[in-house]
Amino acid sequence: MEKASAMEKKGSQNLKGGRRDAASPRVTPEGAARRRPAGRVRKILPALLAAALLAAVLFFAWYRGAFLPRWIVWEEVDERAAEAYPRFARFQSSLTADLDHDGTEELVVLLWKHGRYADHKPFWTRRDTPRFVQHIFIYSEDLKPRWMSSGVPAPVARWEADEHGRIHLFTPEGEESVWEWNRFGLRLLG
Repeated sequence: MEKASAMEKKGSQNLKGGRRDAASPRVTPEGAARRRPAGRVRKILPALLAAALLAAVLFFAWYRGAFLPRWIVWEEVDERAAEAYPRFARFQSSLTADLDHDGTEELVVLLWKHGRYADHKPFWTRRDTPRFVQHIFIYSEDLKPRWMSSGVPAPVARWEADEHGRIHLFTPEGEESVWEWNRFGLRLLG
């Protein structure tokens, strides 16, 4: 009998600290209190999944450019622009102009893409920004890249080329700057 009561005492101890009856395998309320977090997780799991889904949808929308500035006017873009730069980009506008005065017109594209740099970044930059940045890309008549700018220094709401091959950029506030081709890229004239 002494042996049975010693076994009952051993059997009544739960590893988690709760007590159990010798006749019933159920844990008493003392042990149940320690198991409640699993129940809480089950209750908040749908909310966590909904939050994760919402975050994924918002990230995808951001990545596709849904949160770009409202002042942007999306114009009809030369269809060759997508061929020239097939990676994901949002094309704002395009124009053709003889920037280098060689008698052939270059395709000039105003676009938004992730990051400040094109395929290659400067050696002093470790990482590029993931946000959308506005760029001007220039292609030759046969769609070979002539110049792919880093991010444009000021936002460009609209632009135009004049008969001298200069590009006039206009900010959303209406400020104008004039740029000219100089063999490496565009140079600010004023």
